Amino acid sequence: MSQLTARELMTRDVIVVRDDWSVEQLKELLLSRSISGAPVVNGAGAFVGVVSLTDLSKNAPSSSAGQEDAHMHDFYVQALRSSVGPELARSMNLVADPEMTVKDIMTPVIFDVDVTASAPEIADKMLTGHIHRVFVTEAGKIVGVITALDMLRIIRDM
Repeated sequence: MSQLTARELMTRDVIVVRDDWSVEQLKELLLSRSISGAPVVNGAGAFVGVVSLTDLSKNAPSSSAGQEDAHMHDFYVQALRSSVGPELARSMNLVADPEMTVKDIMTPVIFDVDVTASAPEIADKMLTGHIHRVFVTEAGKIVGVITALDMLRIIRDM
């Protein structure tokens, strides 16, 4: 396992969102792709942060949900229960303010590793940062992503 590098472990197709997207656009993307987060780019294409289900739920104001919102709410609650536990998930509300953008809720930090980083280095970065994903970079550009599930697959396959 210690011989594996980020290049060998990463998923190459990184789904990216724009910072000017509405939270509704973000919710639709996460739902359609069954992902829990993505890196964020600005209008110039520069990476400016990351947005996740946790960001979405922490920043959603309270309001009553309509039919479509109720369906999305159920999806996110299920995803949250599996990632943060049922108690914390129950305390979160996922109905978004229609004026809110990705820029308003994103975390303005990207945790990354170089393509040459070893599996133990990647695990250490994830543990130290208490994060579920790291982005793999080469020459300053994001070329892949490694999630906590990817790391578990390594352990399973050992």
